[in-house]
Amino acid sequence: MVAGMRHLGFKTLLEDQWLSPVITTFFSPEDENFDFTTFYNRLKAHNFIIYPGKLTEAESFRLGHIGQLYDEQVEQLLEAVSKVLDEMQVSL
Repeated sequence: MVAGMRHLGFKTLLEDQWLSPVITTFFSPEDENFDFTTFYNRLKAHNFIIYPGKLTEAESFRLGHIGQLYDEQVEQLLEAVSKVLDEMQVSL
């Protein structure tokens, strides 16, 4: 999931050595069209719920990846994220 999000242009808050196997924080895009609430709601419409809050001063969001996830589910999430960014006209 992290590799796929990075491929889409997202950056992680932490360096690889500090990444968690449970949840990952990504910086929010700096594009003026990015609005977290819209991003959250549109992903929810695609049946993906992400963490709506942030734990840092940095504009960021978190994706959980605990449990038994399959490649197909990760690919569906990445496809939904890409689609939502396109809908929002956000470029990374």
